[in-house]
Amino acid sequence: MLSGYRGVTGVAVLLIGLTLLSCSRTFTIKPEGNVHESIEFTFYRNDELVELRVVEFVVQREAPDGSWSVVWELQGEEDLSSVEYGQEYEGLAIVVPPEPLQPKSRYRALASELAWPNPKGHSAVAVSFYESWNATTGSL
Repeated sequence: MLSGYRGVTGVAVLLIGLTLLSCSRTFTIKPEGNVHESIEFTFYRNDELVELRVVEFVVQREAPDGSWSVVWELQGEEDLSSVEYGQEYEGLAIVVPPEPLQPKSRYRALASELAWPNPKGHSAVAVSFYESWNATTGSL
């Protein structure tokens, strides 16, 4: 009898987890700019500019061995439609200070937003700087 109860409980937990995952709020990050001036990461949902309650924003650089290291990280809570690399925001604490961006390097930006009562939303984008020093996006 107890094993049947565990099976039903396990299925219920799985269904709840899948339901919450399917409700996840996704958005798109579009980087613009170049390494010598500034890089702005703008947020879109369904191809429309959107303001998000950003709770975490992280930029990482890929090392030659394929590992990733954090070069800038913010945490807190701030309503924003974009984030400019290296800038300070009143509601977001600097966890890792910004390092200078390097040409011919690959980066990824990851963001999380919170919109009560909806679930937490997430997005990520890969960014590279080539000969033009302009941001170009690619897959992660």
